[in-house]
Amino acid sequence: EVKTYPDNILNDYVKIPSRRFLDDNINLDAHNVFNIMYDIISQRIIIPIYNAYGELIGVKGRANWEVTGDEPKYLYLVPTSMSSTLYGYCQNYEHLAGVDILVFEAEKSVMQCYSYGIRNAVALGGNNLSNIQCKLLLERNPKCIVFMLDNGLGFENIKKNAEKVLSYSKMRNIEVKYWDTSMTLLPDKASPSDYGADTLKEILNTELEVYSSETEVGHIS
Repeated sequence: EVKTYPDNILNDYVKIPSRRFLDDNINLDAHNVFNIMYDIISQRIIIPIYNAYGELIGVKGRANWEVTGDEPKYLYLVPTSMSSTLYGYCQNYEHLAGVDILVFEAEKSVMQCYSYGIRNAVALGGNNLSNIQCKLLLERNPKCIVFMLDNGLGFENIKKNAEKVLSYSKMRNIEVKYWDTSMTLLPDKASPSDYGADTLKEILNTELEVYSSETEVGHIS
């Protein structure tokens, strides 16, 4: 069972916007909706993690400096099981029903999408879809699940995630798509949401492929 915490544990942090996040296409409204804060002691941007019911289950901190060497860019200041939830699920809940759901890797992508006016987005907090996360997606009865994982990820990973969705939805007509990064000009490790609303919309319009079990491994460069 994943532990939940009272909201007052966030009183240790300061409610203030992050210049780094603002410069990274995350607007003030998204700061407020996703409750972005700042930890003066660790000098990290605070990203509260909530479960599907809006209960606090952890706190993630992003370094407010350019990390070097083995320095971790992200740390869990209050540890949690990220595989037990989808970031953005509770905030975007009503916008996920019966539509195409965009599935990103990082929390930042969901906040960027919100800033672009896109509410049908969630994040895994990694690149592997867990059983619980898969069930949460299917509970919203999506038309299509679209994997928007970072550039440079191997196709085997996409295949594993897609096959999990298909195995859980055998009796339902749910399509699975993915970002085919062989078509993109974005740099390695880039998220499709990093470079603004127009770039993301172009990707959604021109760089998606429909997944099937017969899709050849290696289609993504």
